Amino acid sequence: DSVMAEIVCALGVPHTPAFPRMARSEGPDGPVERLFRAVREQLEAVQPDVLVVYDSDHVNTFFFNKWPTFAVGVTPQIYGPNDDNSGLPKTVVASNEEFAHHLYAGGVESGFDFMLAQKFEIDHSIMVPLHFVTPKLNVPIVPLFINGVAPPLPAAKRCFALGGAVRRTIESWPKDMRAAVLARGS
Repeated sequence: DSVMAEIVCALGVPHTPAFPRMARSEGPDGPVERLFRAVREQLEAVQPDVLVVYDSDHVNTFFFNKWPTFAVGVTPQIYGPNDDNSGLPKTVVASNEEFAHHLYAGGVESGFDFMLAQKFEIDHSIMVPLHFVTPKLNVPIVPLFINGVAPPLPAAKRCFALGGAVRRTIESWPKDMRAAVLARGS
């Protein structure tokens, strides 16, 4: 048997900051809970070892004096949310620092000049989806930030190429690993 990493699941979810409050008021059979329950069940079924989360910061993690087009979060743990939009408690989320370094290096090797983010916090755009799809926060994450806020924005073909580079980099990880990819939007 050869050692290999593989992508076992790719998901897309909204990150609306009001969702945690809406879910509490609607109850377990409300539309927010039903949507995220289906996604959570898919994620739990594939049992990933890491969750690569594509994010577009809301000027909470980065500011315009250090505004990356693409960045990888490389740290053992991440604190969030760093904004008060969602009403979620501030907490620590585990990361996989060794794999994050690999993702960073693989991206650079593929022609993406990633910013290496080591001291940062995340906002509701990651914490809201995690609250629903990994409520125990038991799957380490590696955030991959894409500028979706301030011009110049990366071209769609560049983002598509980034997806291919991320896939190749995950598959080149020299250890057994089950990776899931989560894109969040609104």
